[in-house]
Amino acid sequence: MQDRETAVREKIRVTRLLLKELEAELSDVLWEKGKQHDDPKIDKYLRSCYSGRDLIKRHKLDEEGVWNIFGEDSNPDLGGSHNEPFIAQVTGKLENVLNYAVHQEKFWTWGGGGRITKALVKDPITV
Repeated sequence: MQDRETAVREKIRVTRLLLKELEAELSDVLWEKGKQHDDPKIDKYLRSCYSGRDLIKRHKLDEEGVWNIFGEDSNPDLGGSHNEPFIAQVTGKLENVLNYAVHQEKFWTWGGGGRITKALVKDPITV
């Protein structure tokens, strides 16, 4: 009886290990399935960064417009001064804007990514 119990316990242990491997594989498959973009930096921004997730909820990648690009706040803590340096204002499709933004040096500092907003361009006054 003891040998059978040991054998069953071993099967349970092996099954649990296999289940963990399968869960990890499923997680990888789901991550890949949810991929937003082929460029890893753009994909990271759209899926892992709050600003990127918010941006893609509000706008489509093929949306044209004038966009403001801000660098990441270098102080992620609640205390102290905060600054999102202005990088550029660009015109074009959001996908091209993302490609430009995520490759700018000041867009990333500690890993959360900067911010991209659609500019509200009214009728400009020419002077």
